[in-house]
Amino acid sequence: MSQAFSLYSELTVFQNLELHARLFHVPEEKRDARVQEMVERFGLKDVTDSLPENLPLGIRQRLSLAVAMVHQPELLILDEPTSGVDPIARDGFWRLLIELSRRDKVTIFISTHFMNEAERCDRMSLMHAGKVLISDTPAKITESKQADTLEQAFIEYLIDAGAGDDVPVMTAEEMQAITPQEPEKDEQSDDGKFKLG
Repeated sequence: MSQAFSLYSELTVFQNLELHARLFHVPEEKRDARVQEMVERFGLKDVTDSLPENLPLGIRQRLSLAVAMVHQPELLILDEPTSGVDPIARDGFWRLLIELSRRDKVTIFISTHFMNEAERCDRMSLMHAGKVLISDTPAKITESKQADTLEQAFIEYLIDAGAGDDVPVMTAEEMQAITPQEPEKDEQSDDGKFKLG
């Protein structure tokens, strides 16, 4: 499933699902039931007669996932599936992915720039310039750099990989050093004024 949805704009939601079921050779005797299951499971019941272009982005995204799942694949590859989607739709989409992984045993590969999304994965690989920097669980990757967050760990791996050579990258300590601190209250003043220097 790519960022550019593989949907036929002239077909309704139902017709898109039905067409893809045929293209993926879902047996005819199972096709109607499978399409109906996708409609129910991916929350498309109220929009089956709508054209994809008339749907909000989050619903188009769910439709694309339903189309990709209509033939019950063992493997799903998603390219930044939540790009441009609001936080509520993004969370709902991730819940669907987790259900597909746990309940249906689908192996899911996802590319994302959102570290908070990457943290939901069982395993992940951090990459830079086409090279894998590390592959492990999000928690172990964070621990490996003694970082507070996965994002901080990723930045440390980027620095180690020389990413800072062509683009300035700050460590967490450097960022802390330039972040304005809370001003101190002037101890000799009882009017609440702050010291400026």
